[in-house]
Amino acid sequence: VNKIKPDLITISGDISYPNCLTAYKKFGDYFDSLQVPWAVIWGNHDNQWDLEAIDRVVDMYSKCKYFVFEAGERELGSGNYVITIEEEGRPVEGLVMMDTHDVIFYSKEEDTKEDVLARDVADLMLSHREQIEKLAEKGFEGKDLAWINPKLTSKQVNWYREQIRELKELGCQDTT
Repeated sequence: VNKIKPDLITISGDISYPNCLTAYKKFGDYFDSLQVPWAVIWGNHDNQWDLEAIDRVVDMYSKCKYFVFEAGERELGSGNYVITIEEEGRPVEGLVMMDTHDVIFYSKEEDTKEDVLARDVADLMLSHREQIEKLAEKGFEGKDLAWINPKLTSKQVNWYREQIRELKELGCQDTT
């Protein structure tokens, strides 16, 4: 950091596990001590169990002087936002930060991975606990379940396209 002198540091998730606030605090204190703006995208381990755990981390990090973050629309997850890069006061690039969520459980017998990924975002936003409870209600036990790392939801893809359109309107030419 001292040699390169970056304008921004981005962290691509899996900082710690939920509710391990001591680890998140040390992480935030360290990055803030560098005196360089830093932004995060949550990994699946950060997102485990519920969004309230991430909310607690965001509340803690919001006290950090150099932390850059926007929660974004709740139905899309936590941390879908754009950082606009400017040169001479003119927008030239945009970093699109997107939450790829936690793992999703599915029954080995009923659902395929494609079925799970095709579900509405409301299903994708269920916590580990809620997913397991829902499948347990259907009579499934841990041995009956598999899991996948979900990707972006269709609502997020639409949000992404809108952000790219807005960046182009601002004058960013090479956005795809």
